[in-house]
Amino acid sequence: MSLFGDFARSSREVAAEFNRKHPQRASIIHGKAAAINALFNETGSVIKIHQNGQPRIIHPHPEDNEKLVANRENPLMSLRNLSSQLNITNDTITRCFIRHKPYKPKFLHTLKKAMRIKD
Repeated sequence: MSLFGDFARSSREVAAEFNRKHPQRASIIHGKAAAINALFNETGSVIKIHQNGQPRIIHPHPEDNEKLVANRENPLMSLRNLSSQLNITNDTITRCFIRHKPYKPKFLHTLKKAMRIKD
């Protein structure tokens, strides 16, 4: 099945017919009609799911626990010092922390008790 119908029509004819039937919508060019038809033939839908780049696969890294525990014991230690203490490369420990995204809270402002407005 094709969006172009059962009989063969060019993408120019399809774009012209779409623009004629839907004058209130933005007009399309024949390349867009061909791209939508190709997407429909490939997926069975005209909804495009954006998938930029390589699919992200997260692999479990059991050895990450050692690195995270070492950081938890001394949170002020730099990643470079932590990597030398654990005898692993700086890149390895950096990737571990990127995977788990631990953070160190930085309190820049003091929190004040919120005022309640009486109804």
